[in-house]
Amino acid sequence: IYDIFWVFFSSSVFVGNVMVTVATKLDLPIKLLMPHLNNMPMSQCMLIGLGDIVIPGAFITFGFKASKKLHTLSYYIACIIAYTLALSLIHLSEPTRPERNSY
Repeated sequence: IYDIFWVFFSSSVFVGNVMVTVATKLDLPIKLLMPHLNNMPMSQCMLIGLGDIVIPGAFITFGFKASKKLHTLSYYIACIIAYTLALSLIHLSEPTRPERNSY
């Protein structure tokens, strides 16, 4: 809920979108530029934040530990599949992700 508010609803409370402003103005290692699959000359890239990598990574780690404790790989495989699907959905949701050319 926290992330959803700052991405989608902060522009109605503040002057602009806080998450986009932070992601585009700060030059810190907290973002990755991911090119669109259909845009080969990389003129536009999506911004993927550190939270899009760290939190799912922790989720995958917990799935791996649960699978190891229960002597099955089903939780780990389910976490990997869910993360892959989530990244695919991020790739498809172009309007909701800030573009590199927007700053």
